[in-house]
Amino acid sequence: MTGQFSNARKFASDGYKRFEHQPGSEWHWKFTLLLAEMFLYNGDTRQAETLLAAPPPASFPHLLPVYEKLRAYVMFRYQDYAGGERLLRRAAAEAHSLSDFEVEAYTQLLLGSFL
Repeated sequence: MTGQFSNARKFASDGYKRFEHQPGSEWHWKFTLLLAEMFLYNGDTRQAETLLAAPPPASFPHLLPVYEKLRAYVMFRYQDYAGGERLLRRAAAEAHSLSDFEVEAYTQLLLGSFL
């Protein structure tokens, strides 16, 4: 398992670079969110925040709860606990309404760990 995080980060980075200039593509947003998540896990909040400057377009509603979960993570890093909590609760509700129970569960876990 050693080195798997580096491989995952490289995969996310390569995918992001491939679709970086295609903001209308779902893959652009999937790789943007994945790379932002890698930056957050690596402690690079500023890089993640840059990638999360704008939400995915409304044409990809299933990606919004993931985006909000990551934005909330950034807020927690900056000690905006109330804002992060509100955003995580909204993300969980949106994920639930989309029947994305994996994202809902992960969001609830984050909520529990930060509160």
